[in-house]
Amino acid sequence: MSSPRVETGRPYPWASVHGRGREFIANTSGNRVFPELLHPVRAARDLRDHGRERGLRHADGPHPGPAETKLIGSGPFKVTSYDPSTGDVATEKNSTYWRAGFPYLDHLNFKVSEGTDNRLNGLQGKQFDIMLDSSGATFDTVKSLPGITYQRQPAGRREIGMVLLNVSRPPLNDMSIRKAIAQGTDRNALNEIAHKDNFTLTDQVVDQAIMGYLPNPGFPKYDPKAAKQAVDTWKRAHGGKTPTFNLQSPADEMNKALAQDIKRQMAAIGVTVNLPAPVDQATIISQAVGSAVDSFIWRNYTGGDPDTLYPWFKSGSIVNFNKIRRASPRPAAQAAGRT
Repeated sequence: MSSPRVETGRPYPWASVHGRGREFIANTSGNRVFPELLHPVRAARDLRDHGRERGLRHADGPHPGPAETKLIGSGPFKVTSYDPSTGDVATEKNSTYWRAGFPYLDHLNFKVSEGTDNRLNGLQGKQFDIMLDSSGATFDTVKSLPGITYQRQPAGRREIGMVLLNVSRPPLNDMSIRKAIAQGTDRNALNEIAHKDNFTLTDQVVDQAIMGYLPNPGFPKYDPKAAKQAVDTWKRAHGGKTPTFNLQSPADEMNKALAQDIKRQMAAIGVTVNLPAPVDQATIISQAVGSAVDSFIWRNYTGGDPDTLYPWFKSGSIVNFNKIRRASPRPAAQAAGRT
């Protein structure tokens, strides 16, 4: 089979400064398909726990155990094997799939490969037939390779990348500092560093086709002069103290480069950004749940309807990292788009 590759041109505010995730798929031709999952083990659990969204459920109830590998439902493929040590999943065609004539493939095997460089090498070395990736730099390389087809994900339901700010901790609990951070962030520069300008900027946490999207959510425009003036005013009101916060990043090279440039940009407006040692995403989530982090580079909010984002924005939720409080019944996605 020969398949296109999908790239998700993604937007980035500073509650979306940059983005990373399911940006594109590249593939070679062959009889078997080996897509890669960026987070396959967690994704398998997500499939189990979110049957309403995925068309799958498990027979043993919402508890860990055999249910993690004994999924039932109406999907196009059935799991035939799962290797918990590698995260690899083998599937076969579901002969009773409800859509007549689908799926086209008899088997679909998911192979785990960490890091965009490893995925690209696997594609070139024919270890994989299809690769799903999120790096704009890799996208540039893929476009130059012979025998590779690719496809960008169209606008409408793209995943969003961002920086999440913990607004319960000073100085980020001050709206004037958060606005200054947004005004002082050159997102075009970040897009160029991480993605070679391949992706799109956005001003909110959902893409254009999602309920709750606003044509103009009021996100601050890039204005480093106004940002510096706001920071100077804050310093005078706080006895000359410099606003300072930590920015946690994942350990891959792209995100480390983004963190370094955010630090540089913030220094230009008078804000000090400290960069703790990069860690894996699971550690970042643990830090955030425990409110032990000021800010972190993040991506989520895939292109589904806003009810799938409910846990992230519900007042009191442990993963409501921005501590959003809804004073009115307006949609959570709208409330988030204004933070």
